[in-house]
Amino acid sequence: MSIEIKGRSYIIDGEEKFLISGEFHYFRVPQKDWKTRLIQLREMGGNCIATYVPWMIHEPVEGDIRFDRDEHNSNFVAFLELCQELKMNVIAKPGPEQYSELVGCGLPGWLFENYPEILAIRSNGQPFGVAPSYMHPVFLEKTRKYYKAFADATRRFMAKNGGPISMLQLDNELTGLHIWAGSIDYNPVTYQFGKEDGYYANFLKKKYGTIENVNKAYNKNYKCFAEILPAVPNHNDIYESRSSKDFHDLYFEMGGRYLHTLESWLKEDGINEIMCANAGNPGMNALFDAALDQMDEGFLLGSDHYYTLGTNYPQLSPTTMAALKYLFSCEQFKNINMPATAMEMNGGSIYEIPPVWPDDIYAWAAMNAAFGLKGYNYYIYSGGPNYNDIGATADVYDYNALVRADGSLNDTYFAIQRLNKLLDENKWLQGTDRETSINIAYENELFRSEFFEYQNVPHQQYKTLDFLRNGVLYTCLCGAYSPGLKDIYREVPETDKPLIVVSPTAMSKKAQENVVEFIKRGGNVFILPTLPTLDENYNECTILKDFIDINEVEGSKGGRAIIDGMNERVYGYTTKSHIEDENVNPIGKLWDGDQVIFAEKQIGDAKVIFGTVTFVTGYKLQVETMEKMIERLGAKPVVKASNINLFTSLFKGKNGEEGLFIINFWPSRTKTDINIEGKDIGSFDMNGMDVKFIRLK
Repeated sequence: MSIEIKGRSYIIDGEEKFLISGEFHYFRVPQKDWKTRLIQLREMGGNCIATYVPWMIHEPVEGDIRFDRDEHNSNFVAFLELCQELKMNVIAKPGPEQYSELVGCGLPGWLFENYPEILAIRSNGQPFGVAPSYMHPVFLEKTRKYYKAFADATRRFMAKNGGPISMLQLDNELTGLHIWAGSIDYNPVTYQFGKEDGYYANFLKKKYGTIENVNKAYNKNYKCFAEILPAVPNHNDIYESRSSKDFHDLYFEMGGRYLHTLESWLKEDGINEIMCANAGNPGMNALFDAALDQMDEGFLLGSDHYYTLGTNYPQLSPTTMAALKYLFSCEQFKNINMPATAMEMNGGSIYEIPPVWPDDIYAWAAMNAAFGLKGYNYYIYSGGPNYNDIGATADVYDYNALVRADGSLNDTYFAIQRLNKLLDENKWLQGTDRETSINIAYENELFRSEFFEYQNVPHQQYKTLDFLRNGVLYTCLCGAYSPGLKDIYREVPETDKPLIVVSPTAMSKKAQENVVEFIKRGGNVFILPTLPTLDENYNECTILKDFIDINEVEGSKGGRAIIDGMNERVYGYTTKSHIEDENVNPIGKLWDGDQVIFAEKQIGDAKVIFGTVTFVTGYKLQVETMEKMIERLGAKPVVKASNINLFTSLFKGKNGEEGLFIINFWPSRTKTDINIEGKDIGSFDMNGMDVKFIRLK
C-alpha cells in the first residue's frame, strides 16, 4: 500500500496510474457494512479511500480524546485495521475543520461554547457562527492537543510503518467558511492589531519599510504602525483598495502559516506521509499561493471539482462554461508541477433536485481526464445515518452517492466503474499532458482581485479574468489551436509556442517584466485588450507598454470589424480604445469608424500583435479571427473539429501511444469530422452529454 508523487503523476502501489479514491465516512456507515463497501469500492476500480476524522466525534467532551470508541461506528482504529487487511490506501483528514454537513463543521460544540474568543471576526466586527480564526493562540492550543492524540493513535497505521495511511489532508477548504459567509477574518488578537511588533504591523514594515511610505500609499498620517487598522474594501478608492489588498495578502499568508503549523505538528509527532490541502473550488486555487511558498517539499494542493451542488449552483449539469473553469484548474496544478487532483469530485449530491444522472457524472469525470486530471476522490462514495444529531442536514446522509446509504449500488456507480476501466486500460495518460499549440498567460492575482481591486480603471482585473475564460480560452477551444495556460507571474514560458496575453489595466510588475523577457527571447505574442499602466498595487507601471511602444488611444466602442484576409465582417467585439500609430501594420479595424483595433509589429526576432477588443464567444467568425491571428504568429494546429461546439484533447504517450477525447456537453446528438495535424481521422457520432475517447495508436 502506497501513494507516491513523481512530478505531475501518481505512483499507486508501485505503478504509475490514476488515483481513484472514494470518500467513505466510517462514522456514518454501519460498522458491519464497512468491509462489503470497501470491497465494492475496489470492484468499482478504486485504489484508495478518503475519510474525515471528526474532532467532534473523537473528543465530544474536552480532554476525553479517543479513536477506538466502539459506539456509533466511531472506532477509527478498527476501520484502519480493516483497510490494512484489505490493502486499501487511505487519505486521512483530521481537520480540524471537516464540513461534510456535520454540525459545527465537525468541530466539537464545547470548543466555541468554552472559548468564544477563537471565532473569526467579520469586517463589521461581528463574529462568525462556527468559523475559527486560524492562528488564534487559543484555537491553536486546543487543536495541537487533538493533533497530538491523532498522531499517537494512527502512527502505526502510516504507510512508512507498513500501514494504509498514505496521505493526510490538512484542514478542509481553507478560507471557505470565511469567504462564503461574506468576509475574511479580522480577529484583532490573531492579527495583533495595535501592537508595534504584531503580525499586521510587521507585515506592513516588511512591505513598506517606513511609516512615511505607508502614509503615502494609503494617503494617511499615521504616527506609528500600531495605529494602522485594515480598510474595509472600497473598490472606488485607490488608497483603500491598497490597504484592503495588503490585509488580504496577510490573511492568505496567515492561512499558509496555519497549514504549515499543522504540517509541522504531524512531522514533530513522527508522521511523514504526503501532506495535502484542498481549495474549495477552482476559483480558490490561487488563494493558496502564499501557502505553497511556506509548505515543506512534497506538499500537494488539490481542488474540489463539482458540476452541481443544488439549484442555486452556477450550473445544474455539466456545461461548457464550467469546463473552462476546470480546465483552468488542471492547468494551474500543472504549472506548479503537481498532479492535477480533485480532492472532491461529484460522487453524488446532497440535494435530490437537481438530479445526478449516470450520463452526466460519467461525462463530467471523463472531461476532467480529458483536461489533465490525474487524481479523483469521489465525494461521497458511500454514506449512512447520522447518529445523535451529528448531521446538519438530515437523519440519513445518503447524498445520492455511488453506494446508497442502505448499501444498494446506484446507477452512477456503474458509470464511474466504466470510466475507471477506461483509465486503467490507458494508464499511460497519467504520465503525459494535453497537446497544445499556444499558451494563454494568466496570473493568480486575477482570481484574488475580486476581494479588493480598484475598479475605476478601463479594464478591471476580475472582469479581465472573465474575458480570458469566456472569450479567449473558449474561442481557442472551439478552433484548431489547442490552448494551454501559463502562469506568467511564476515563469517566462518557452518560446516554442506563441503566447496570448490577456492584460487588465493593473498587471503586476513581475508579470510585465516576464512578458517583455519572453519577447526579447524571440517569442511571438498576441496582447489584448490593453497595455497595462498600473502594477498590482495600483502604482504607475508601464514596463510592458513602454517596451511594445504602440500608441493606444481611448475613445472607441464595439461593433463589427474588418480583419485582414477575411471577407466578412466579424461581429461581437467591444473596444474602449483603438490604435493610432504609423509604425505598425494595421490588420483589423472597425468597419464603421475605420479605427484600427488590431495591429502587428516586429520587435527584434519576435512578432507582436496587439488588439484592443474584448468579446464573449458567440460567433464562428470570432473563432476564425482568432485562428488567423494565431496562424500569423506561427502556431501549428493540433485538432480541427468540423463542429466548433465540441471540445477536443489530444494526448501522446512516452511510448508512442496516442488518444483523443471528444467532449459534447450539449443535450442533443451531433457529429463531427476530425483532422489531426493535417490528417483526416474520420467522422464521429456524439450522443448528448457525451465524452468519447478514441485510441489512435
